[in-house]
Amino acid sequence: MQSLPRLALVALATLAALALLAGCGKKAWPEPAAIEDSFSFVRPQSRLSSGCLMIDTPVAGAWRNLRAVHLELAWDDCQGCPFRPVEIREFVPGDAFSTLIEGRLALTACGLDPAKAYRWRLTGKSIHKTLRDVRTEVMTTTP
Repeated sequence: MQSLPRLALVALATLAALALLAGCGKKAWPEPAAIEDSFSFVRPQSRLSSGCLMIDTPVAGAWRNLRAVHLELAWDDCQGCPFRPVEIREFVPGDAFSTLIEGRLALTACGLDPAKAYRWRLTGKSIHKTLRDVRTEVMTTTP
């Protein structure tokens, strides 16, 4: 008869342990501790000229926290297809092909086919590497 209460205690302890462990393993990107740590791209504009895609966009918020920008490129040859970049180029503000001055980002990506239309998206990387990347909508640029 003593094994029944012991079995009940073991079952109860197991259920309690499972309830405690149920929240473990939850994964989520950390959010900025303060709003002054985050930035965003505001209405990027682009033009394609002589095989170069020139993008200009204000960076709102903590624009000084922008460490790098990835330009994701795809050809615009499939209406309604999901965006799948075929090329990703990294730009670091202040390098030869990008500038970031007083919250305005300008970058130039050359070597593109001047006769093709492109779909593109910017992904901003923060100096706070644990923070979520900041993405623009997918944009289209025509020749």
